Amino acid sequence: MFEPWQLIKHIETRLAKRDCSTQDRKKLEEMLKSLDEDDNNVLFIAKLK
Repeated sequence: MFEPWQLIKHIETRLAKRDCSTQDRKKLEEMLKSLDEDDNNVLFIAKLK
């Protein structure tokens, strides 16, 4: 679980790296646009392989 400001910081750090693929960059930028520091916490649920 992430506080929105923490997730924003992680996304910005990842976007600053040159090895971020175009597909990942697009998804991260889209997610970044939807986040606000005053939002509720963010929880990711995913199936592990």
